[in-house]
Amino acid sequence: MSALIISGDTSGTISLQAPAVAGSSTLSLPAVTSTVTTTNTVTGQAIGFVNKLRNGSFVVWPNGTSGSVTTSATGSSSITASGWAAIATGATITWSQVTTGNNGSPQSLKLTGATSVTDITLGQRIESYDAAPLAGQTCTFQITVTNNTGGSITPTIATRYAGSTDVWTSPVADLAATNLQAVANGATATLAYTLSVSSNAVNGYEIKIDFGNNFSANTKYVTVTAADFRVTPNVATGTNSSPPTPELLPIQAMFMWCRRYFQASYDNGTAPGTSTTNGLAGNGFGATNIAGAGWVTFIPEMRAAPTFAYWDSAGNASKTTAWSGGGMTSGKTDNLTPSIVPGVYGTKTVFFGFNGLATYTNASLHYTAYSDFW
Repeated sequence: MSALIISGDTSGTISLQAPAVAGSSTLSLPAVTSTVTTTNTVTGQAIGFVNKLRNGSFVVWPNGTSGSVTTSATGSSSITASGWAAIATGATITWSQVTTGNNGSPQSLKLTGATSVTDITLGQRIESYDAAPLAGQTCTFQITVTNNTGGSITPTIATRYAGSTDVWTSPVADLAATNLQAVANGATATLAYTLSVSSNAVNGYEIKIDFGNNFSANTKYVTVTAADFRVTPNVATGTNSSPPTPELLPIQAMFMWCRRYFQASYDNGTAPGTSTTNGLAGNGFGATNIAGAGWVTFIPEMRAAPTFAYWDSAGNASKTTAWSGGGMTSGKTDNLTPSIVPGVYGTKTVFFGFNGLATYTNASLHYTAYSDFW
């Protein structure tokens, strides 16, 4: 009995050949060739928390929708849209929300210069838990930029990792400042770069985009949106002309993620210190002239014990509001000093209290809680 002969080679070609059959006739099959073509470029899907940047769609604004950043700004005063810290060189810069976006994002961040401004840098630090999947991998960063500085710009990208887990006192350079694509004045472009991320990214990872010395007047600005940073196996390193579609999470998921680092009682986009009763956190005494206590529970749990600041409903810092009864406006008194200054207890709770405030039955405050890395 004869058998069908199947053969192949390393090129992916498969051949089939039937041998001659003994007897008065011969049966033969023509050679059949099948060529299999594969591709090694995998950029990942745009779903499922593959994007490790918070607020890549620029929809969460715990510091309001506009503000300024001085050359010495640190902590929450450096935060523009949630997660995004701006660094000003030479003089104070301003920032604002733009209610139109690009590349699938609904909103953008505008960074504006002024006389004596010599540089604007925008950065984000990624917590170790989220950075760990990037460690030792080939990854692609992208951001969409609109240039209105009056001339062409060529931003740079630089990355670092934390010296120890989520501790940024001694960060270590990973990718030195490297040119991204040029953006002509008046143009919008998606800037993208693929890099080999250090295995030390398990400690936490930082990306900074430097827009250079192009902002010497308050008419010069850039807007940014649609930021994404993810693992992209087998993609060549260097500038990337075809990055994957950015993953922009639903706003409810983005809010919860961002609240781990910066929470506020104010509505999204309302600046801390605004005069409003919307969102006040409070406690009820139940009777006049008695001791009372209240607390704020952070949902979700914050990254670390936060820096806590508070205001009354009229916007007075380090003061609270109390009521003698009625609704949110009836019997309301602002500018009161709590008998127990709000105290932070771990990553979940802040406690505050009043003692013997005659005629008042409840008390409230506005707050911000900050535990980001800047």
